[in-house]
Amino acid sequence: GSWLVQIIRFIILMAQAVPISLYVSLETVKVAQCKLLYDRDRAMYYAPEDVPCTSRTTTLNEELGQVQYVLSDKTGTLTQNIMGFVWVSIGGKLYGQAAQQQQQQQQTAQQALAAAAAAANGDASHGSRTAADPAK
Repeated sequence: GSWLVQIIRFIILMAQAVPISLYVSLETVKVAQCKLLYDRDRAMYYAPEDVPCTSRTTTLNEELGQVQYVLSDKTGTLTQNIMGFVWVSIGGKLYGQAAQQQQQQQQTAQQALAAAAAAANGDASHGSRTAADPAK
């Protein structure tokens, strides 16, 4: 019976030691991931204030995997109160910056076609005058 008591004591003692060592190991891996992956990521750099990414929590991996929606309030916590209208499509028609660029391109193309047509008509009418009026 003595060996059975020793095995039970060993299991009871190690049941608490293994989860603690596992927890420490996992936290060590998380710290290494944050320092090696996130803090060195050049894509997560804010140039206007010269601020690189800095990990302040080890639960970053779990949290980043769960983000589905980003919400902000009126204080500008996430947006810094800088919001700009870019474009919208209503009924198949574009409104906004993209629509303005498209309209400018169309106007430029139309002006180029009109200038080419006017030049062609001017040359044709000038050529017809020259042919009709031998004095010129």
